[in-house]
Amino acid sequence: MTYKVCVIGESCTDRFVYGRCKRICPEAPVPLLELSDTPPLENMGMAANVKRNIEYISDDQVEVHLITNHTSITKTRYVDSKYNEIVIRIDEDDRCSPIELSDIVDDDYDLVVISDYNKGFLGEEVLSKLPALFKCKNFIDTKKILKPWASVFDYVKINDIEFDRTMRCLGEGFVEYCDNVIVTQGDSGANLFHNRKCKAYPTQPVVINDVSGAGDTFLAGLVCEYLRSQSLDKAIKFANKCARVVVQKPNVSFVTAEELEGYNPYGHYME
Repeated sequence: MTYKVCVIGESCTDRFVYGRCKRICPEAPVPLLELSDTPPLENMGMAANVKRNIEYISDDQVEVHLITNHTSITKTRYVDSKYNEIVIRIDEDDRCSPIELSDIVDDDYDLVVISDYNKGFLGEEVLSKLPALFKCKNFIDTKKILKPWASVFDYVKINDIEFDRTMRCLGEGFVEYCDNVIVTQGDSGANLFHNRKCKAYPTQPVVINDVSGAGDTFLAGLVCEYLRSQSLDKAIKFANKCARVVVQKPNVSFVTAEELEGYNPYGHYME
């Protein structure tokens, strides 16, 4: 069975420039990066990376329609190739024009996924009206502080930093309008807040190569398994597995069905 998914959110170009830090700059106490002959590596990131991961994880069993910004956001990471460590990241054209609700049409999707990087594409008013445009379930991964607009979404995914920001602003009151909130905890796994209770989903530690884009992969895994099983519990466990695989790779990467142990590309995730 082929599913249809709509991904809505900001996209960017992720660019990696490589070199070696062999000494400290004589003018200031910062590393001096000597650029190498290795060509810069570029790939599409943010919402476009969510789309790419869904396609690879599902082994092309999910047809993904991407609604994203037309302006170019570029994130350039200068990387010490010996240690694969980012020396500095430079973001260009970091804001984009807002989307118009009239540009969004329901095409009988099985699931809608919002990848909100808070770059201006999706304002709070648009977000509060967006789920009503579709007849299917929805997920949102957002960089915004959760407010009442978040209550219109079926499932909300944020990371632990964004969760702390929300808690500092709203305190325990956030549970009044934000149910089914999935909080990723890095190498500790994820927590699910549901019916005023918190359930932990721990993960196994691995040697981390690069965490860039890991949240996109987690979201993609969450979506793929939810489509198959209609189980949020199984989806979070599978998303943990996907994130565990991708952080062992360099740069903003993706995982494939073949890399996921216990994954049957014909339709079922086995614990």
